[in-house]
Amino acid sequence: VLIGDPKQAIYGFRGADVHAYLAAKAGAPAVRALARNWRTDRPLVDALAALAGAHPQPFATPGIAWRAVDAQHE
Repeated sequence: VLIGDPKQAIYGFRGADVHAYLAAKAGAPAVRALARNWRTDRPLVDALAALAGAHPQPFATPGIAWRAVDAQHE
């Protein structure tokens, strides 16, 4: 089981390596993603979706996709 968030793997100063994450993900037999954001309120989730969803590649590293999610808190 690999649990990770490639958007958190940008923190190289903490020892994170986004390329190691992407390589591990590429070797996984199955990939699942959470469909609900449990920490952020709906207005912020909706605003981020409007910004990131308007771009075909919102993150600088290919292989990191934007996924729309539902918000737990209204």
